[in-house]
Amino acid sequence: MPGEHNAENRRDRGRSPQTDSYLKIQFSDGTFLVQTYQVKLVEACAGGIGIASTVELQRFCKVTIWGNLGAGLVRQPASVRWCRPTRKGRFRIGLFLAGSPVAVKDEEFALIGAIIPKCAPSGASHANYFEVLGVEITDDAESVSRVYRALFERFGPQNLKTNDAALMSQLQRAYEVLSNPFLRQVYIDSMGISRSH
Repeated sequence: MPGEHNAENRRDRGRSPQTDSYLKIQFSDGTFLVQTYQVKLVEACAGGIGIASTVELQRFCKVTIWGNLGAGLVRQPASVRWCRPTRKGRFRIGLFLAGSPVAVKDEEFALIGAIIPKCAPSGASHANYFEVLGVEITDDAESVSRVYRALFERFGPQNLKTNDAALMSQLQRAYEVLSNPFLRQVYIDSMGISRSH
């Protein structure tokens, strides 16, 4: 039918299909846990992208996209416009790109992969690093270091009575992120919290 063909052409205008391009997507589940997944970039158009994902995202959910969107490595805020299931048990998701992309250096991107675990189809959760260390978002790097050293003395391997390897692992990860200005800002952005929190 001629009308259908014209509607399809209008819908496809300005879209460019993508091949084998993968991105990281992060979002907070509302309880200060950050979920990280690998998604496939399916198409791109002015102001938005289409992705294929193993997880369903709610409409208007705020996300952060990590990867190459055509102009090198960036992190880009976005929001979910629609999410539809596919026949293979996956989801096609339309994202509206909000704000400006921030360029990320290769070594910073690699560092993010080390601190925020590599994207996996099953995803990963994280505790609130500010709560883990018992510091406020407004505390400076010196305060974070002082608190970490005190907690290390209390729960580290040298203290045989209160040694807690699992807690020390969490403390160490939180300290690595919150003591590095770049990683701290990325973490705050990915959590969607403000400095007044």
